[in-house]
Amino acid sequence: MNNRDITNRIIDMHIEETMEEIAKEMKEEESSIDRKAALQELEKVIMKVRTEKKPFNNNVTRIQFLQNRSASVVTSFDSVELLAAAGQSLRNWFSSPIAFTEYGFTVDIRKTLGSDIEIDIYLNALPDKINRMKSSLAEYAGKNLRVILSDENLLLLESELFVDELATAAEGSGVLLNNSASLNIKGKLKLELLVDK
Repeated sequence: MNNRDITNRIIDMHIEETMEEIAKEMKEEESSIDRKAALQELEKVIMKVRTEKKPFNNNVTRIQFLQNRSASVVTSFDSVELLAAAGQSLRNWFSSPIAFTEYGFTVDIRKTLGSDIEIDIYLNALPDKINRMKSSLAEYAGKNLRVILSDENLLLLESELFVDELATAAEGSGVLLNNSASLNIKGKLKLELLVDK
């Protein structure tokens, strides 16, 4: 026998011993299990699952930033028309930054990892319209605001937002509303800034 045959034979012996040990442990474990009790427990779990109602989306409570707060709209950025590429819908309406060119900024919305409704939101100045964004948001520089984004009368998003001291950027976090991630958006969006009364 050469060295290779001996090595293979040793490996085979080790595998056989290991498999015998595993089989012995399984038999011991199997004999220690009270089958009747295990089956009864399994039946209880199955009955519980069958009798409980399945949750529906309309049973889910959303986070409400505006709940129990009085607020007034102080600035409303008029509608922006979203256009879908030929043959595509606006179902993923927030998948690309939304430009409010008249006011000098874009709104970038990104879902938070691990959540279907929580988002991070960023307002960034358009490269050639920084001064326009400054004038649009100047009175809110260095302040926290609440933001609502809607499609006509349908609320899509609520968030808290901090505007930087130069009024050239803002960021915050919030939630998508009304299952808006899966809705067909008509294309006209409106951004409203709110402050407490």
